[in-house]
Formats: sequence, structure tokens, C-alpha cells
Amino acid sequence: MTGESYVWNLVEGAFVATYVDRSDYSNSGDFASEFFGNVKGQIADEAKARGGTITGDRPLSLGDAVGVEFIVDSAAGTTITRSYLVAGRLYQIAVKIPATKLDDKPAVLRVLDSFRILAAADVAKALQKRVDAATPKPLPQSPILRRIASDADEDGLRGRVKEVVEDVEYVSSESPVHGRKPTSVSHYDEQGNLTRQLSYDYRGNPYDIEVYGYIDGKRVSKSNSIRYEYNPPPMMGAAPAPGPQPKRDARYDYEYAYRYDSTRRLIEMTMYMNDGSRGMRYVYEYRGNEKEKRAYTSEDVLNQRYVSVLDKNGNEIEWTSFDTGDGSIKYRYVYAYDFDTAGNWVKKTRQKVVVRDGKSTLEPSSVTYRTIAYYTR
Repeated sequence: MTGESYVWNLVEGAFVATYVDRSDYSNSGDFASEFFGNVKGQIADEAKARGGTITGDRPLSLGDAVGVEFIVDSAAGTTITRSYLVAGRLYQIAVKIPATKLDDKPAVLRVLDSFRILAAADVAKALQKRVDAATPKPLPQSPILRRIASDADEDGLRGRVKEVVEDVEYVSSESPVHGRKPTSVSHYDEQGNLTRQLSYDYRGNPYDIEVYGYIDGKRVSKSNSIRYEYNPPPMMGAAPAPGPQPKRDARYDYEYAYRYDSTRRLIEMTMYMNDGSRGMRYVYEYRGNEKEKRAYTSEDVLNQRYVSVLDKNGNEIEWTSFDTGDGSIKYRYVYAYDFDTAGNWVKKTRQKVVVRDGKSTLEPSSVTYRTIAYYTR
């Protein structure tokens, strides 16, 4: 069972909107009748404990959803609760009106009456509208900064990849979310360089859109984010130091600089802010079939360290995260793959290595799926 609850405390009363997902929820007659009977019993018990009583009880419907409304009156005021059942989900909206604000009940009811259950197509349309509004303008795609390897090369992609769509399904019992959800959509040009990437949050909602291009001979990107009701408020940045501030180039957010070894492998990628100051720096080392990645802050402090074991085709078959302080292992995962005809993986199964009583076991963690589109000649 998973869900969310939101509360708005207004002068006219406290509004609550909640949903709960559970696979056995149904809007069928028998299930709904028993379920709403239990809801009524709970509300009656809570009302009695607070010196109130149920004074209203009526069935509701909203599209395919079946529901019920209960009104509880007490000396403190009136509480109106509306519950709706659909396949796999319960919606509940409620308001507590103080006794001193009962004259505002008509306005409060108009708020409750505005509740709608959106169809999946309506949700997709609304999200796409937000994505379109948040997407930065395309960056110039020429003149190209020549690099030894393209983004597609560094992502381990084979062939003339045009688009990669990734979804993930968390199968661990410890995961806060369940079901298959999108994680990213990446677009590449015919030279294998990223032009646009859309990232999704843990709930499967689009949240970050980044476009890539070239400005003044530099590889650059610009991004924008979408915020949702469940996002925490953004952290306040430190106040700028007194005195003249460095000049920023508003045309982009980050610049990328690359270094490669004699075998065309990426050994360093450094990010620079649009004011010229250095951002994160990523260093890569190769030892046989191992690849180590270290991330350094703008102050050159190590804050991430990972080691990957690769198969003969460069696919990651084991990944370990280390504590940057004492070097101890934080997490270790192993991977298995299914591939398409071009040799790109389209399904990646991840298992977590768990050590108990000195013995290592594998526990299911997630499955990632990729849908890959290719340029045709």
C-alpha cells in the first residue's frame, strides 16, 4: 500500500486530499459496499470520540469511480468526507469547517465539487504541456567541437542511435515506489552527440530537461526543471560575496571539457559554470576489465568513488560504491542483460549483493528497459 496526502489550512477550513494505491481495491459492487461500510464505521467511531455524530450519508459517482459522502456534525463544526474507489486506488477528499465558519459552507462545497479524476490521456497531455513550457530553446549544433569519442560512444551505445527511452521497474521490497516508470529519454544526432535529454523523477514524472550544443567553440548545455507539490522547497544558496560578481553567459549553464588516453578512452571530464568557474570533475581509470570513476567537487574534494567490472564488450556486470572517507563498501550490485540485434542492451536486471554472517547473497533490486531507435541510411 502506498499513497500521498496533502493538507491546505484556510480560513474557511482545513482541506485534505489523499490517495492510496493497493492492488486489491475495486469499484465493483460487493467490494465497494463492504469497503464503504468499513469507512462509515471508522468515521462513526472517530465522531463519537469527539462528541459528534454522522448526520449525512449518500452515495456518489464520478466517471467510473463509485463513492460515498459522510457528514459529521459536532460542537466544533462540520466535517465532510468524500471517498471514491477505482481499480487499484482510493481517493478521499475532506474538509473540516469550524463552527464559526459554517456560513462559508456553500463556498466550501464548491471546492469539493471541483474534484475530478483525470484520465491517463489528460494527465499525459498536462505533463507534456509542462515539459514544452520548461524546455530551453535548442542550442546551436555547429560548428561542432571535434572530440575523440561521441556521447553515444561514452554511453556504450553501438550503431547509429537516434533515441534511447529508459524505464525502470523496482522489484525490491525496500523500494519506496513500485511498478514500471520512465527514467529518461535521450536524443542523439547522427554523429552520436546528445542534443536533448529528458529525465524523470522517482515517481515517473518529467522533472529535468537539458539541451546540448556548441557556443564559441565549446560543448555546452542548458537545462530547466519542473517542480511538483511533493518536491521539498529549494535550498537557499549562499549570498554572493560583496564586490563585483563574475560575468555569466546566459546562453548556457555548463561547459564540458574532455581528456582521452591513447586508446580513445575517456579519462577526465570537467564541468565549468557559465561564469568560467570550475564545477564537478570526473576522473576515470582503467585496470584490465575494471573501470574506476571518481568525482571531485569544485574544491577538488573527492565526494564519489565507484568501481565497475566490465564484460568483454564493455557492459557493466558489477558496480561497487565506496565510502570516500574510510574506503569501505557502501553498495554492490551485479547486472545481467538482454541485447538487441545491434548489440545494445534492452533489458538490464540488477541484483544487490547482501552480506550476512559472512556470506554473500543476491537480492532482486530493479529491472531497467531500453527502447532504442536508430537512424536509417
